[in-house]
Amino acid sequence: MAAFAEGAPCWVDASLPDVEAGKRFYGELFGWTFADSAGAEYGHYTQAYSRGRNVAALAPKPDGRMPTVWGSTSTPPTPTPVPSASAPPAARW
Repeated sequence: MAAFAEGAPCWVDASLPDVEAGKRFYGELFGWTFADSAGAEYGHYTQAYSRGRNVAALAPKPDGRMPTVWGSTSTPPTPTPVPSASAPPAARW
């Protein structure tokens, strides 16, 4: 997987009323190709690819009353180590 800078967008997904229509639309718009949909245990989402690289997922809306939305995930900050309470006092900062 590619490395992303801290806080940079690293993933997008869309919740759509009609995933097949979304595949046609985004396939034409961005030139994306798509993998077979995942099963029910994974929400029937479909992986989207650009030039062979995984770029997004399209998923059916779980409830027709929900809006059609795009979600974006950013790379989290690198965690700061926290010393253990059981560590010797000199190791606690």
